[in-house]
Amino acid sequence: MKRLMPFLALIGLLVLLPFAARAAEFNVPANGTVTISQPAKNVYTAGNSITTEARISGDMIAAGNSINVNGDIEHSMIAVGQSITLRGKVGQNARLGGNTITVSSEIGEDLQAAGNSIVISKTALVGGDAMLAGSIITIDGTINGWLKGASETITINSEIKGDVKVDANNVVIGDKAIIGGKLTYKSNNQAQIAGGAKIAGGVDFQKRTSYDNTFVRILMTEILTLALLVKLIGSVILLLLLIYLLPKFSQGVLGTAVTQPWMKLGIGLIVLIVTPITALLLLISTIGASIAFLLIMLYVLMLVLAAHYGTLLIGQYTLKLFKKDEVKLDWQTAVVGVVAVTILALIPFIGPLAVFAALIMCLGSLSSMLSSHARH
Repeated sequence: MKRLMPFLALIGLLVLLPFAARAAEFNVPANGTVTISQPAKNVYTAGNSITTEARISGDMIAAGNSINVNGDIEHSMIAVGQSITLRGKVGQNARLGGNTITVSSEIGEDLQAAGNSIVISKTALVGGDAMLAGSIITIDGTINGWLKGASETITINSEIKGDVKVDANNVVIGDKAIIGGKLTYKSNNQAQIAGGAKIAGGVDFQKRTSYDNTFVRILMTEILTLALLVKLIGSVILLLLLIYLLPKFSQGVLGTAVTQPWMKLGIGLIVLIVTPITALLLLISTIGASIAFLLIMLYVLMLVLAAHYGTLLIGQYTLKLFKKDEVKLDWQTAVVGVVAVTILALIPFIGPLAVFAALIMCLGSLSSMLSSHARH
């Protein structure tokens, strides 16, 4: 049993990592606080508090409670959190979802944001188009493209070079507003348009004659999409941790599952059925109760770990359908695996069966590695 403890501890660590939810360039802090203080290429991170101070030359994907981006991001960013503050420049697109969102910097291309409160401050500049959904939206910064918004109250007091199309109960156009195109808004109330506002393309007011749930539908669609995005980001981050922190171990699990699929499927089914029965029999005896407890813990941990490796296995098989070259175990495998499993879950019977088979194969592979480790 002593020989099994290191392996058990390893599996426990891997399973608990996503619940701790933190990873920056695959660096895992103990307190859930992520700080990017050195230049990085790509950042895929999750944590309670996330802060970037250095330049990121690639993309950033982040999920957390508080997200503060002070350093520039050369490419695109996706962030989901309770509070998101963007002070650093984003070279391409920004997709943000949270309770409170504040943008105070330049975004090279498009901005998509959904939240309770969205503020585009005076220092902000959106190089492309903006699509916003929130309870209260305040726009004081420049948008070089068009604006589409759904809100309870939206206030525009800056330059928007394209058309503006909003669905809101309260529309406020301030003195400093300059709209280069047409203002189209759907509301129960007339917009409050200040005398100093300039609207080049005219105003089209579409009054609601009955209850219109367009705003609710748009907002709920954004929220549900972002909720799914949080789940997908968390899954990808965990798989990246497995790949890059334990490359040899991960290659071993997936390698035997690929080369000996039927054998590992059979071993996995045996382990799936026999282990709980064995644990139940051990619980009957007082002497075997402690062993049964450890066996149940190991069984649960291995099932969870096998599910994650099953996702990677499906990712590998999916990539092989489109690539003639050897499929490497990297970020592409993780992303494709998560997307493929999400799609398979929508296919009745066959989809869940394929995901279950991948899990069982990886369970068999893990069991074989555990048995080999115990013998040596």
